[in-house]
Amino acid sequence: SAMKSEKREISTRLVEMELTVEDTERRTKQDYDKLNKVTTERSSLQRQIESLEMELQQSNDKLSMTMAKKNTLKQKVDDLEHMLEKSQKWISETEHASNEQRDMQSKIQA
Repeated sequence: SAMKSEKREISTRLVEMELTVEDTERRTKQDYDKLNKVTTERSSLQRQIESLEMELQQSNDKLSMTMAKKNTLKQKVDDLEHMLEKSQKWISETEHASNEQRDMQSKIQA
């Protein structure tokens, strides 16, 4: 009877141990599944980051080119304004000389 009781106890412990092993295996599989999912998600996010970094670099390059064009155009505008000022000064001097010449002619004729 004591032997039967001991056998029953051992049998019960064996079943408990098997259940514990099965539970541990199941949890381990869940953990691996989670790990795989997280790893996949991480890779996907990493690719998105790399793509955004490329877009950012392209935008920066475009911005640099646009700024260079703007500066070139601004320089052309400055040059044209300078030429315009010179032309206006020259026109003004020519008009002044022409007026003086007319004044002289009218004095001579008078």
